Amino acid sequence: QFFGEALALWRRLLQQDPTNVEMSGNVAAAYADLGDVLAAKGDDAAALAQYEASLSIRRTIVARAPDKESLRRDLAFNLEKVAGRKRRLNDVDGAIKAYREAIDIRNGLSDTTNLVRLREKINAEWSLQSLLGDTLERGNLLNDVVDGLTDLDAKTALDSADRTWLQTAQATLDDVNKVLDKLQEQLDSETETPAGGAAGVLVQTKDKAD
Repeated sequence: QFFGEALALWRRLLQQDPTNVEMSGNVAAAYADLGDVLAAKGDDAAALAQYEASLSIRRTIVARAPDKESLRRDLAFNLEKVAGRKRRLNDVDGAIKAYREAIDIRNGLSDTTNLVRLREKINAEWSLQSLLGDTLERGNLLNDVVDGLTDLDAKTALDSADRTWLQTAQATLDDVNKVLDKLQEQLDSETETPAGGAAGVLVQTKDKAD
């Protein structure tokens, strides 16, 4: 009830100044907060409706101030909330699309060394890869997750849960690489290739010394 009342108040204020970016942000946040409440109650469809209402406003805000990174970060958060509900509602394609857009936004943020932002990006990459089959995209995402967690470990020691996560991500990457390697072998055996062979699809782990 509280979030509903807060949303109604912010909407009334926004009607008085519809181009106010800060006010628009408050309305978007109120929609998202209401979505969180509904999600906690297990009403995924209703939560998604609130998140999408928030997302629409976030897009408008970013269009008005595209250079403000904090607004783009809020948009990425919103997309991830939408993706999470779509996943629970079995809209896998919709979830994948939203996660991809969120990750693209996060990749465009300048302060990528910030530990909080790095972790947020890793979380989104991990969520997206779990929705994909054994594809090159999944391998690349897993490689980014492994690199990101390794970077976090170098800056501030990972706790036991995150260390287990890193180990799981590395093991999953190894498994995906094996599948991709087999697919490449099959492709090579079915097609004529130059003496040097075709370019492999194996996801190469980045050299930390670079």
